[in-house]
Amino acid sequence: MCGTTRALLALGRGEIVAALAWNPLAILLAVAAVAVSINELAGVLFRRRLALMLAGREGRALLAAFLAALAANWAYVLLR
Repeated sequence: MCGTTRALLALGRGEIVAALAWNPLAILLAVAAVAVSINELAGVLFRRRLALMLAGREGRALLAAFLAALAANWAYVLLR
C-alpha cells in the first residue's frame, strides 16, 4: 500500500497523527471527497449544487497554493 492509502486507513480508524505522518495531504483529500460527495448528493436530492466562483487572480492564487502544498507534501513523503 502507498502512503496515501495507509493515511486514509489510519484516518478511518481515527488515528489522525498517524495519518499525518503517512501523508499530510491525505486528510485534505478525505475532506474534499466528503465535500464533493455531499454536493453531488444535494444535486440529486434538491436539483441544486454549490458552485465556487473565483475571479482570475483568486483562482491563480488558489492554484499556486495547491501546487505549493503538493510540492511540499511530495518532498515530505520522499525525505521522511
